[in-house]
Amino acid sequence: KVEPAIKTKHIKELEFEKCFDINHPSRKGMNLVSRMLEGNQNLEKLTVDVGILNTNFTNALRDHPTLETLDLANFDVRDDQFEALME
Repeated sequence: KVEPAIKTKHIKELEFEKCFDINHPSRKGMNLVSRMLEGNQNLEKLTVDVGILNTNFTNALRDHPTLETLDLANFDVRDDQFEALME
């Protein structure tokens, strides 16, 4: 099930904390971040502390038109997703 993008027009900066818990691996947090990215086409800066680089997030990042600054800390990075992001 793909959730719709969360659309806003005026947000330039988003910051998320604790989107992923290694002890309770649910992707809900990261999928919310992905939906926010898809819906915020004016976003310039994204900060995520504690997350996972999953397919939805990678795709949302790669396709984003205005994102200039990406600050990711404490990330679980899967090699295949990192490679996909670098393409």
